[in-house]
Amino acid sequence: MIVELPNISELPPDKSQQFIRQLYSLLKSKEWSSFGSGSYAKIDENGCFVTGIYHVIQHENIKSENVLWIITQGTNGTILKIEVDNEESQIDESVLKDYFYNITQKALINTLSNYGTEFFCRNYYCFVHTRNLSGEYWVNKKLRIAPLYPEDNEIGFGLERIIVIDQLINAIDRQHSFELSEESGILLSAHLSLLLDIGLYPPRKYNSKWVRYYNEDSTLTNRRLELGVVDSTGQFVMPLKKNGNLCRPNHSVYYERKTFGEELNFPKELRSILKSLENVELKYKLAFDRCCRLYQTALVKGIDSPTIKFSYLYGSIDAICQTTKEFKGFSDFMRNYCPTITDTELDFIHEKIRSSHWHSGEFALGENESGWREMLFNRERMIRSSKIEKLQQTIRHSILDWTFERIVKK
Repeated sequence: MIVELPNISELPPDKSQQFIRQLYSLLKSKEWSSFGSGSYAKIDENGCFVTGIYHVIQHENIKSENVLWIITQGTNGTILKIEVDNEESQIDESVLKDYFYNITQKALINTLSNYGTEFFCRNYYCFVHTRNLSGEYWVNKKLRIAPLYPEDNEIGFGLERIIVIDQLINAIDRQHSFELSEESGILLSAHLSLLLDIGLYPPRKYNSKWVRYYNEDSTLTNRRLELGVVDSTGQFVMPLKKNGNLCRPNHSVYYERKTFGEELNFPKELRSILKSLENVELKYKLAFDRCCRLYQTALVKGIDSPTIKFSYLYGSIDAICQTTKEFKGFSDFMRNYCPTITDTELDFIHEKIRSSHWHSGEFALGENESGWREMLFNRERMIRSSKIEKLQQTIRHSILDWTFERIVKK
């Protein structure tokens, strides 16, 4: 049986996908049915995407019966037809048609009206720093960033910290809210990695690793322990804003932290940058997003390898060039935003680090050197470390200059 619904084939691809989401949510809800197993998705011989959804009818006077919804989408994502396999049904077909029509009609109305419910969602991210985040930061009333453990005041090298990204998300159902909040959290964590100059990453899941462990008698041994985050706060709604816990920005986004144990705070320009991204031309938003994702990758994956770090820092600027088509490449971009950079420095980044690593497998920044080398007399290593620290700052400042020129426009 084919369910006829006016205008369903006229929905554009994005609305078609939203309609399927709405229909799927209704089929899972107690109002319409109980969800069955055996659902599937496949590409048919014509290249169309076919989704099969099994469910058990449990509605009003209709007795429980298993039916299969079959939704066929064209190669561009639009819905070609919706079928219901009810060959074994003992119920009058006219009754079933009304039942199926009502479900699809409601899904269509919800789609066209952008119907959704507001859900609270929390996502977790980690970073390594000498200090914890100084307090909670409210981007707006629906977006909060805060340390999971505000009492974590220990100061030291190599200490992993945990923050939460709390959001109020308008979604079709709970599962959809998890999807949307995770995706927005992924993007926000990339933005924050650039603007804070700290690599944010999701907690390690389902990994057990060897750690140094002190027994009750104070003897030191190894023990394999599971990694992960446990949130014992029981937070199911957006927390109330508490003035005493607020993170109060006091530095520019250009500020470079140099003192050990210096307070970790958000930059004063953070809110204006995030707000500007909502209204900027799409190509600039995409360029910024892609740049931040690669900058984040540089800090996280390159934490133990400066060659990997610089290769992705190079890529973060190349992403801007390739997306906007306004610069010939990395060197052109850098000369535009940092006129004092020399050809020797550009060649060092492009040829000796990035190209030799990606195309020849070289690690040019000391990864192959023994850790037993005497650092006190290692003049070459000291010069190299100072040089790459300076160039990393130069790359970040150039990205920020471009951000204010093209996105914030100040």
